[in-house]
Amino acid sequence: MPYTLLRDGDSFEQHYWKEFVSTKFPSYEKYWVNHIVPLTNRPNSIHFKSSKNLLSQGFKDEDICKAQLHYTALRHLVRGYEIICYLSGDHSFTDTDYLSEGLFHVAAAQDVAFEFLQRNATPGIYDAWTPKKSTSPTKQLGSWEALKQWQGVMVPIFDTNPASF
Repeated sequence: MPYTLLRDGDSFEQHYWKEFVSTKFPSYEKYWVNHIVPLTNRPNSIHFKSSKNLLSQGFKDEDICKAQLHYTALRHLVRGYEIICYLSGDHSFTDTDYLSEGLFHVAAAQDVAFEFLQRNATPGIYDAWTPKKSTSPTKQLGSWEALKQWQGVMVPIFDTNPASF
């Protein structure tokens, strides 16, 4: 029997799958089934397998990184959704504190999604745990460069300075 978010996701995913994710972001579940579930100990546990177990099955740090980005984008979208629900109720969209927080979460979800999409489009290019190439022990590009590449900002993918090799 295939896994579903409604039955096999964590309680957060189950709740928001019903609320809006299933209708607004149905591909979330498709990616989750194909790329997140294999990293976990399901059906016994929703938690990630050990690093040793993941490596023995051919997974890399990049796979865990993308799984975390996938979930982080959801968390930001959910907070934006909750704020919209709150402001649509007895509250006003002129409540600038909630409105600005909602905009923050939408922008954050977009940034996370851009990094996630770039990492999926060009696997193996970006260091899984490094914010920027300048801080990477392997001199690989990091999260910031992945985000900027997806946005179309010209970031050099390969450093042609021989001293950097």
